[in-house]
Amino acid sequence: SATLEHLAAVAEDDFANGPLVVFCPFEKAHRLIANALRADEVYYVNGKQPSYERSRNMLAFNNSQNKRRVIICTLNLATSFTLHTASVCYFVGFWFNAAVHEQAEARLHRYGQQNPVLCRYLVHRNTVDEHCLAIIEGKQTWSQAILDPVALVTGSVRFLPESQAANG
Repeated sequence: SATLEHLAAVAEDDFANGPLVVFCPFEKAHRLIANALRADEVYYVNGKQPSYERSRNMLAFNNSQNKRRVIICTLNLATSFTLHTASVCYFVGFWFNAAVHEQAEARLHRYGQQNPVLCRYLVHRNTVDEHCLAIIEGKQTWSQAILDPVALVTGSVRFLPESQAANG
């Protein structure tokens, strides 16, 4: 697919900066992603693994000295662990909850992180992912308005007119 080809192209340059993290909600796509990346070491973290196996994989990923390593995680498990040795993460596929993405990004910005972190959301035009991202951004706008009503008054939160929102 175009997404996997694009991921492989940009990841090749990013491996020079160190290990990568890929968040993908679709476990069936994890092996395809691993094959596209051509990493030397691949670790998986998913909901089917017992917690001790997930912990072992995260520890091995964080302790490896190989720059060409990647850990591929489902988004629903993007809580309560640290991936501070990675400096680049990719989101391939989306969850409908903005907080899940924020939590996933936070896994890399943890105690012990020595590098700047770059998060890339791989989205192609006219795809389901493009529509999912629009939904996520809309939910973030509503959340910001609810949590910070002053933002509505100051104009830092704006809502799209219905005609624009309906058309994406």
